[in-house]
Amino acid sequence: GANGTVSCTWAGATASAASRSVTVVAGVPAATASGTVLTATATGSSSTTDPTPGNNTATTTTTVETNANLALTLTASATQAVINVPVTFTAVSQNLGPSDAQDVNVTITLSPDFRYSGHTASAGATCTAPQVGLSGAISCTWTGATAVGASRTLDVTAYSFTPGTSSIQASTSSPTADPVTANNLSSQAVVVGSLVENIPALSQYGLVLLGLLLGLIGMVVVRRES
Repeated sequence: GANGTVSCTWAGATASAASRSVTVVAGVPAATASGTVLTATATGSSSTTDPTPGNNTATTTTTVETNANLALTLTASATQAVINVPVTFTAVSQNLGPSDAQDVNVTITLSPDFRYSGHTASAGATCTAPQVGLSGAISCTWTGATAVGASRTLDVTAYSFTPGTSSIQASTSSPTADPVTANNLSSQAVVVGSLVENIPALSQYGLVLLGLLLGLIGMVVVRRES
């Protein structure tokens, strides 16, 4: 919790050369800035006269080192798309802690055959993007802290006019040290092709009628030939 004092008393005598000890475990808030110096001071006292009071106090310090594990996911509104029909790619970066992540960045990079159409980002983002109709990277940064458990989201809409399989890439980063960098990258494959209309299936009665029609056509052809 907050700053404070922990005080322990041992009633009765503490023999010569004997010692008393106290261990205090203190948590560091997730929002504590990297480089912050934490100080703890311990003081010993007794109702017995102390001939050397100058050594009754000791101080120690520790410097805070922050790190935040950012985990990225990338999904697509469709993994099979039609030429020139937009697909929306969604990248989500979540801070798994233990510290706040500063200035989180999320970037989605389109493959050369995909063309940028538009994007949206969760509140507070400053973004850069290529011109509509061009390929490239869409990058957003959220200045300040992203709390533990919070996430940042970037949605990018793009389309392709080239048939085949494309791989869209995404990444996330922060100036705060990340202890697990393997989950900072993600990719999503999309198969692009032409629209093929399904041929309607015939019912059992339709097949019978089709057979009769073909039979009649055959009879007409035979009669004409004869």
